[in-house]
Amino acid sequence: MSLSGLKAFLAQVDADESLRRDLARSGPDGVPLEALALIAAARGFQVDLAGLKDELSDAALDAVAGGTGGSAVPVDVAIGTHCLLTHDGRLKFKD
Repeated sequence: MSLSGLKAFLAQVDADESLRRDLARSGPDGVPLEALALIAAARGFQVDLAGLKDELSDAALDAVAGGTGGSAVPVDVAIGTHCLLTHDGRLKFKD
């Protein structure tokens, strides 16, 4: 799954309240990318975990470009309407 594949999966999450609730109940720490890749694959989305991790790292860097004054600050990045990529590589869902 690439970042575009993740966004397509998240569009399905946005449209499916039951799936969204199930993912939101994943706990306070969110869903690891590996688990999310398995969930997405079970729903027919192509999974390329290494590529996704690289793209998400780039997205997180883009989100803070020029804003940290040189210090390393962990940043969470919103992806889609109901999803947050945490600085430690997990996806948190809200319903």
